[in-house]
Amino acid sequence: MKWDDGMYPPYMVAGGEDMLMGQKLGLIQDKKNSVLLAERIVKKELEGASDVPNAYWNDSRVRTLEKIFERERTVAVEFEGERMSLEDLMVKFKSNGWIQSHPSAESYNVAACIVERVILRLNKELAKSTP
Repeated sequence: MKWDDGMYPPYMVAGGEDMLMGQKLGLIQDKKNSVLLAERIVKKELEGASDVPNAYWNDSRVRTLEKIFERERTVAVEFEGERMSLEDLMVKFKSNGWIQSHPSAESYNVAACIVERVILRLNKELAKSTP
């Protein structure tokens, strides 16, 4: 993965880029659930004629997540004190009913979110050790 193709690292594909940017800018402190803005956040669904079908969301994004999962499926993670691969964690999530299916676009997105949280934690720890 390269850093030279945009504002955010290319491995941030599942929503962690705003948290990474907040860390890099010193906006996120060591408090849990810290709020950066006192304003409401409004999310709007795609609804215009040009928004459907959304080729990026329905196809390109899913293929990107699938390719990333193929590369990251053997990453070791620890969940509830048990060490396992990311693949095994997704299977566990499926068997516990926390996700509907695996493999699927949903499970690939969940896996990407997990890996991004690991990256965010690593970034935070590296920032502590850098003077």
